[in-house]
Amino acid sequence: MKFKNSLFIFRRDYRIVDNYGLIECCKNSENVYPIFIFTPEQIDDKKNKYKSNNSVQFLVESLRDLKKQIQKQNGILGVYYGEVIDVLDKLTDAKDFDAIYVNEDYTPYSKKRDLKIKEFCDENTIIFNQIDDMLLYPVNKVFTDSQKPYTIFTPYMKKAKELFNVKKPKKIKNYNFSKQRTIIDEIINDSDMNDFYKENKNIKVRGGRALALKIFKNIVPTLKDYNKTRDIPTNNNTNLSAYIRFGCVSLRECYWTFRNKLGKDTELITQMYWFCFYTELGMHFPDMYSKRYLTESFKDVKWDYDKKLFNAWTSGKTGYPLSDAGMREMNKTGFMHNRVRMVSATLLSRILMLDWRMGEQYFSKKLVDHLRSNNDGNWFWVIGTAPHSQVYFRVMSEKSQIERFDKQCKYIKEWIPELKDIPPKDILNWDKKYKDYPDVDYPAPVVNYSKNRKESIERFKKAKN
Repeated sequence: MKFKNSLFIFRRDYRIVDNYGLIECCKNSENVYPIFIFTPEQIDDKKNKYKSNNSVQFLVESLRDLKKQIQKQNGILGVYYGEVIDVLDKLTDAKDFDAIYVNEDYTPYSKKRDLKIKEFCDENTIIFNQIDDMLLYPVNKVFTDSQKPYTIFTPYMKKAKELFNVKKPKKIKNYNFSKQRTIIDEIINDSDMNDFYKENKNIKVRGGRALALKIFKNIVPTLKDYNKTRDIPTNNNTNLSAYIRFGCVSLRECYWTFRNKLGKDTELITQMYWFCFYTELGMHFPDMYSKRYLTESFKDVKWDYDKKLFNAWTSGKTGYPLSDAGMREMNKTGFMHNRVRMVSATLLSRILMLDWRMGEQYFSKKLVDHLRSNNDGNWFWVIGTAPHSQVYFRVMSEKSQIERFDKQCKYIKEWIPELKDIPPKDILNWDKKYKDYPDVDYPAPVVNYSKNRKESIERFKKAKN
């Protein structure tokens, strides 16, 4: 064995199967000490303005499942709280470690954190191993012929498929987990973790690999028509997004499950490449996390900051029923169908003309599957500040989206019970028909969609020029 004692730090990879970093750690170490570190930046409301209570709940539930996975292999997961370097300092004072292993992450925050870990390891003569695990294939390998990062999805996916065959998931028999109960006394137990969030009993999905594997098992009966029905909000989708975001299952496991059960042409595989695309986009263009634009075209758009309109949007009371239904679903369950996310984002930024960053932050605080790269990428698409965006003069019509994907208003009526007795044709034309229902406790549209759409296009045109 290369190392006697090694630490493996779980971050966004709450599984022991097909976990490249953990597998490498176990192959090269006599004793593996698996740990997880809660940080103030992650769970402190004052330090994390993007904290999602639903997301933290899912994280904690996934950690509990991870503990069980490790226990089955005769190991113990050590869970700690504090600044990463402070925790590592205490652990390495208590025991001699030869190596620390992690799976690599690519956000600016993650890179800064891992640079500090590297410096700490160098100072303490510890080998720091960062392993490439997150995507379907190695990161930083898919470039244009001129060796530039792709900023358009379709050619990116085409090149990625040309370059790489997706590997089958890896398993090992012996994990070499240490049987030592604790390294230091400052360990976080299950009851302590309950203090990190307020339980949402209505959350759409519960955390943990075991539940993700149940979804895998039922893929065929629930998703055989996915390519045809994926944009219909009342239809089944995979509900895997949060499990992927937290690495309860690997992207490679998802790929091969979809391919084996639904065939290589399923759109679910395309969604895996979108995840890779947005991850690499954030890696190559880190300014998207700070300056919040990928192109300079519309950085001078004039945004409004009407608190009353924003509150109407967040509470699902704008008088635009598809967006309102989505917001109500998200507020209650932490989930919103991707098509409806686009409709809702369009209403906020292109019709209400409110600063999209207000909406992006609100989404982040509510969504159980929130991931900055994907969330920001979708907002960029809506407002036209990324090379892969729709053109600024094409503004999604809520009415056309209802006609195409919720014609009988089943989804709308599910989340807006005030409209349960209203005929679909009147809901579709609510801007004209609301006057016919004075006793219905659902608002008239807060703005004129058509008029504001035209104004929005003019503002974007002016900013572009």
